[in-house]
Amino acid sequence: MCALGRMGLDVRPFLSVIEVDDNAVLEYWKANAGKLDRGQLGNEFWELPNEQHDETVRWFQSPKINLVYAREYVYRLN
Repeated sequence: MCALGRMGLDVRPFLSVIEVDDNAVLEYWKANAGKLDRGQLGNEFWELPNEQHDETVRWFQSPKINLVYAREYVYRLN
């Protein structure tokens, strides 16, 4: 995603591919979870400001994607 965003390509079509597989969402979330609460992605290669970075953060914060890791977290608690 970082390479796509740094090239100025729209990341949304690629994020839509990831979001159809809960395991893919969870793996991508795990790679970024440490900084998402600060509105950042975990990959240090992003050059900010960058709209594609921000779009990816918004995607992680969307209700649909939040539900994926919320379900996983609840599952792990039980």
